[in-house]
Amino acid sequence: MRRFLVFGALVFLSGGTTACSNGDSVDTTESDTDTDVDTDADVDGVEIAYDDGYAEEMLVPETETPDAQVAVRFTADSYPAELIGASFWIGRDAEPNTPFAVRVYASDGTDGKPGTELLPEPVVTECVFPGGNHWAEADLRGSPITVSADFYVAMDWTTAAGFEGEDAQQLGADYGLPDERSWWRWSADGKWIPVASIYPGVDRDAMIRAVVRYE
Repeated sequence: MRRFLVFGALVFLSGGTTACSNGDSVDTTESDTDTDVDTDADVDGVEIAYDDGYAEEMLVPETETPDAQVAVRFTADSYPAELIGASFWIGRDAEPNTPFAVRVYASDGTDGKPGTELLPEPVVTECVFPGGNHWAEADLRGSPITVSADFYVAMDWTTAAGFEGEDAQQLGADYGLPDERSWWRWSADGKWIPVASIYPGVDRDAMIRAVVRYE
């Protein structure tokens, strides 16, 4: 059974299509997990991933306010490390080709939450494959970031997704371990909350990956 998860409602899916909370159908056909990237970026580094490439559900903010975010906490093999890229699994539903902002945070917030923003300004990217179900890649080499501790990479819905999450991109989520690395916040000035708190009892990680170089 697959799930379509919005920040505020959870709809269970059991077949190729099913009804969303507004009665619209959601295509839940097996995802294309081709890892071809969708930009001309050529990032040469080590990818950190906490997913198996298959999205059991989709994450999308259910709001008409822009700048909701989902972030994943990354732990490098050693420090210091240079963050040079990131990728995001975009599903096929809603508006998969909507541009979004990539943000990077230090883990210096309260209790290790996202804290200091590390990019001088957000990097904008999108899934250029029509119909989604591909990785959207962001090349961060123009604003290289050296990290000396855990860090977060976040998707920022700069286009409000709408009350049913139908107006912008949707981010894949994977049920594999490790869990409790994913966080979300409803608005640019909102509090960071664990994704697991939306629907406790199901391990999940947002399908965001980071590419680093080690010195």
